[in-house]
Amino acid sequence: MPLRGAESGPTAAAARHLPLSGVAAQVVEVRGAVGAVVVAGQRACRPGPDRYPGHAGVWGGLQGRVGQQGGGLTWLLTMCSIRSPSISRFDSVARVNQMKWWKRKSGGPEPVESPAEAEARFRRENPVEQVRAVLRDSDHAVRRDAARMLARQRDPKAIEPLCEALGKERNLSLRESAAEAIINALAEIGGQEVENFLCSLLKEDRYWQPIRVDIMDEPDIDAATEWIAPALVQLGGVDLLLRGLLDALADERSEIRAHAAQELANITYRGMDHDDDDDDGYVTLFGEGVLTDVHRESMYGPLCLALGDKSARVRERAVVALGHLGNANALDGIIACLNDDDGRVRYFAAEALGDLGDARAIEPLRRFADGDDSAVAVREALAKLTGR
Repeated sequence: MPLRGAESGPTAAAARHLPLSGVAAQVVEVRGAVGAVVVAGQRACRPGPDRYPGHAGVWGGLQGRVGQQGGGLTWLLTMCSIRSPSISRFDSVARVNQMKWWKRKSGGPEPVESPAEAEARFRRENPVEQVRAVLRDSDHAVRRDAARMLARQRDPKAIEPLCEALGKERNLSLRESAAEAIINALAEIGGQEVENFLCSLLKEDRYWQPIRVDIMDEPDIDAATEWIAPALVQLGGVDLLLRGLLDALADERSEIRAHAAQELANITYRGMDHDDDDDDGYVTLFGEGVLTDVHRESMYGPLCLALGDKSARVRERAVVALGHLGNANALDGIIACLNDDDGRVRYFAAEALGDLGDARAIEPLRRFADGDDSAVAVREALAKLTGR
């Protein structure tokens, strides 16, 4: 039965979720103001850092209206909460209890909870054991909200089920996966076990694969750089992130080495001094972590070794990263790459010599000024070094 005053707009959208049999057959009148409260109530239930503390906000406005409308409105609000895709099914019971509390206390003063009391209530209402079990739910939104609860609780007992749940998240899309929330939860809990686990994810190819954003003009992302890298910096700083990437650079699989070399090239580029960039030195895409001379030195040796890798893609990205580092000790290794069998490696070797700015590279570059496609990069590098 359609709800009066809810023929269109958000209230109508909420009403369309209601089943049309059983208890739903009862007549529930929702006039304009109360309908707005229903919609606002739904929005208030959405996940967030202040989701549970206190009984303030929109639910406070329900204390009189719930009493006036009786069980019908309580049922309607409950169904909206359960059916909304933003709300976890296992969380609906707490919301129903909260509404019943307001109905009993209609007209009374609003209780005031301290942050400590609110946190204690949150933990009582959401035992870790029960929330952990919900990580196996078939609905990705439910799994996501469970991970967010575990992030708030920071209980080490949740580490193992979170790791297991992440392994089962086969679809890493933004719309149909709880992977990001699980990784964030692990970062909030922390510890050596979590650090080792997140570093190991950098050796799994699926976390490097593009994830479609579905927003106009926004590039694809990947879980390794968007989710895992910031989590590692949060846990152990730039040192931990570089540890994971350098370990991946030595992996036996060429595709993993190439992913690691690519990210090291990105990090060293962000660590360069760009005249038009106020975020120089940051390691992650989100301005987290600062690249220091110690970090640059830790990357130098492994990247030099990567110049001799069997994979042309790894050699290419390694020579780019060395050019960004600006370490003159890498000069001979980069010059040797001008003779590489792969044209892209030769091209980026010439670019890297231009980035290094060492005049000793001028003569070797002149020998390659009239060659294949890499000659373009050679002439540009010479122009940088000679000022012409």
